[in-house]
Amino acid sequence: MEASKSEAFSYAAKDQVTPLFELQQMWQLLGCSQAPRGLDYFIFDTGLVCGAENVFRWINLLSDSTDAEATIAGIELFRRRRQKSDPLWHQRGTEWSNRCNRAKKRALKMLYEQGLKAPYLKQEKELLRDEAS
Repeated sequence: MEASKSEAFSYAAKDQVTPLFELQQMWQLLGCSQAPRGLDYFIFDTGLVCGAENVFRWINLLSDSTDAEATIAGIELFRRRRQKSDPLWHQRGTEWSNRCNRAKKRALKMLYEQGLKAPYLKQEKELLRDEAS
């Protein structure tokens, strides 16, 4: 899981300016080390964007899901709904959508590399291939 943690911190540093100790606190607070690789990253990134309290609530609502890919999709749904209800959506919606797309793509790539589950959509496979090159 340490590789996933360092990878998540590296991506977070590209997407926003946050001190390392705050990234480590968020990782620990969300319990990302307990989640499969890929899901841990998506939970972490969503926590940075939407706040830990929201992520905890969404994970509790998705507690019946045992599939990491389905959990990512569920968290993504809640994340996008929350962002679209924000008053700043009209100004920052494109930026937020792009970040969510990047985070999901990276998370699915991590899952795929681990062999847990291959991406289920042809479009996702193409996105993963594009990022690899």
